[in-house]
Amino acid sequence: MRYNWRQRTQAAPLKIAIAGCGISGLASALLLSRQGHSIVLFDQFDAPASVGSGMMLQPTGMAALESPCRSQTT
Repeated sequence: MRYNWRQRTQAAPLKIAIAGCGISGLASALLLSRQGHSIVLFDQFDAPASVGSGMMLQPTGMAALESPCRSQTT
């Protein structure tokens, strides 16, 4: 049986901790918070800072983040 991510259940919101504020940690936090869960992010740095690295998200990546996590109320 395949899981259908579009099929939502009315489960109670969870308190979720995510370790790491990279692209996957932030994307997970975004998706879970839009589903109504309480999220706490932990990272090795106290505040955002320039560390000499960069990140680029292509338009297809943005579309992947936007479509499944859009709120049902909008």
